[in-house]
Amino acid sequence: QSTWEAVVSTQSTWEAVVSTQSTWEAVVSTQSTWEAVVSTQSTWAQVMELNEFVETLREGECSCESIRTEIQAAGSTTLLEGEIEALHERVRILEVLQGDPLPGPVFLLEEPFAGNGADTTIALGSPPELQITGDMTIAMFVTHVNDGNRQNPYAKAYNGEGTITIEAGTEGEDGETGTTDDENSTLSFYWAGENSQYCCAKALQALPHGPWTHIAIVRDFTNFADFERGLASKFYVNGEYFPTTNCRDQEWADTNFRDADGNYFAQARATEDAATVGSGYVSSHHGNIEDLRVYSRALSAEAIACYAGKRGATDAERAACARM
Repeated sequence: QSTWEAVVSTQSTWEAVVSTQSTWEAVVSTQSTWEAVVSTQSTWAQVMELNEFVETLREGECSCESIRTEIQAAGSTTLLEGEIEALHERVRILEVLQGDPLPGPVFLLEEPFAGNGADTTIALGSPPELQITGDMTIAMFVTHVNDGNRQNPYAKAYNGEGTITIEAGTEGEDGETGTTDDENSTLSFYWAGENSQYCCAKALQALPHGPWTHIAIVRDFTNFADFERGLASKFYVNGEYFPTTNCRDQEWADTNFRDADGNYFAQARATEDAATVGSGYVSSHHGNIEDLRVYSRALSAEAIACYAGKRGATDAERAACARM
């Protein structure tokens, strides 16, 4: 081919393009400017790989002199900020055109929610996409006022697809923020198998009180082992794994949490119960909720940690997290 564009046009995937070059140096050497190098990337993983290559260029380990000079002149230790943003947007567009191999959220809260603990709620109904019986992730940023009541920031069905509950903690001296000991508010996640007998996982640590806290509940049937592994539920708070315990004991599970073949349930019950933001079967949420996302798959720990650091970020910046 006479030009790099001609080479790219003959390949069906970026992997095929890269396979025509023996090294990243060879790939980069075909470009006249750093902008041209960046424009050939189609996934975030390739952006990160390119970022590593940038460092080798800075250190003078490659002979792409004009590009190395261009990067060094920028004075940044990572990819240029504008190029990163453009790449995020490029990835987002490509996924729309080509299909994202990792499905996006089935529900995304577009506007912040402010709950007063009494009569505020967002009713979502019971569309098929929220009748999730398999792997699931529910993630959000929250603030929380400990008013002594159990609260539901998100609910579908505690005896079905699943509901998040912030359990009541000991009220603090100011009547709002609560204490910081083990008696303070904790997270729970309830769901039920086909027989409607609900189970739950509960956090072993108090929920942090701060301006904003990122929480994520992951139901992971794909890696489900048995009752002792938290009934397939994992908690993450501010991007860190949050240890849990089962609210049911082994004796209860052996009697109430097995299917007709004697196996522990590995699928939730679908219901017509309406999904709600800020309310549920107990008291309404007292505090704020932002960027609530519901996925019909189990996000990785890396993806959740990425989201936890992206409050206030653009959609394009957040989009990279889901591919981790």
